[in-house]
Amino acid sequence: MNSIVGHSGGNKAAGLRSVVSVEALAVLTSIHHLDELGVSFLLPALLVVGLPLVLMWWCLKKFSRAALWTYGTFVALVILGFGLEDGLWNHTIKMIVFLSRNANRTEMAGLPFPPVGSAFHEVTGVLTFVAAVLAAFFGWRFVTPFARRTPRVVAR
Repeated sequence: MNSIVGHSGGNKAAGLRSVVSVEALAVLTSIHHLDELGVSFLLPALLVVGLPLVLMWWCLKKFSRAALWTYGTFVALVILGFGLEDGLWNHTIKMIVFLSRNANRTEMAGLPFPPVGSAFHEVTGVLTFVAAVLAAFFGWRFVTPFARRTPRVVAR
């Protein structure tokens, strides 16, 4: 198996920051969607929360390109789907429009947003976007040093 040589404690620290920020996003998303969808979201919530931990463990243990690409792809999909589409569009931008229209639900009719939910639901949606920004930043900081480096193959 090919391995990327030259990893250091700094990479592990960057990995820890990345996985903590992704876990914050996953937990917020899970709470947010469990509030909205109920127990039917429990299995996807467990996957969204558990998979980043498993992928980071694999990535830090093997330091292979496959592990890095798998972790990076999963994080990117979570950030795009839950952070940008749901957190930014469905909650942050919607709440900006809602509050700019004097918090009048009737003026929101016909706009391309889901209906305004409870305060808890909207706040967790906005916090999901904030967590996604942090996850994107720390994920980028973890993945880019490996992407720039040409791997040396070590025979095992």
